[in-house]
Amino acid sequence: MHFNNEEFLREVEKNLLSESASTFKDATVKGLYNAVSKAVMAFVVPAWKDSLCTAEKRCAYLSAEFLIGRSIYSNLLNLGVLEEVKSALSSKGVDLNVFEEVEDAALGNGGLGRLAACYLECAATQEIPLDGYGLRYRFGLFKQSFVDGFQREEGDDWLVWGDPWSIRKESESVQVDFADYSVL
Repeated sequence: MHFNNEEFLREVEKNLLSESASTFKDATVKGLYNAVSKAVMAFVVPAWKDSLCTAEKRCAYLSAEFLIGRSIYSNLLNLGVLEEVKSALSSKGVDLNVFEEVEDAALGNGGLGRLAACYLECAATQEIPLDGYGLRYRFGLFKQSFVDGFQREEGDDWLVWGDPWSIRKESESVQVDFADYSVL
């Protein structure tokens, strides 16, 4: 991926303005996260789209879980632009570590989810064309706690931070109407 600091910063500024009417100085962490992620995607998507046409073979990984961690850090690292983005943001007074506030996507809870994510990360590092397909839970798996000896579950609203790294294709999705099913 060819990275240009000035183009990248212009894209981030455009996203901040159009998404939250803010600038680098008054943006929230959520606003910055989405603006930066979308700016990176603006550079990535053309190359990704070209690879769909030019790759002789593509691999697909289907998993019910993907325990991917903080997407922004792993994506920037695997794209080879982590230091460039860090430097560009620093020139605007933004420390990349501000994204530590962003919660992990609650799309996995252990071994299988982590294994799926490792396959994706390894393929990205080795430049192997691999697409991950999975279930997109609105409230993640769940947050678990114990109260008076009983398990309590709460939905994990991981989408509160947005999902700028996904490309949704509604025309390729499967919708399930749970009203058609009864619970025994």
